[in-house]
Amino acid sequence: MVSAPARRELVRHMTCQGLSERRALRVIGMSASALRYQPEADRNCALREKIIALAQRHRRYGAGMIYLKLR
Repeated sequence: MVSAPARRELVRHMTCQGLSERRALRVIGMSASALRYQPEADRNCALREKIIALAQRHRRYGAGMIYLKLR
């Protein structure tokens, strides 16, 4: 299976070659809203780093204990 960003790039390439956007989307099997989707920046970078640091320091902790320690 091909990732969505790769399919977006393929549709853009096909439209540069002269194919209409609607036809390219139909050939790929992708919706127009998926083509225009812009992913937002990840807001949880700091939290992810804290979770990883705790998990590496206390290898025996599970998800529940890490949750309690973060609270």
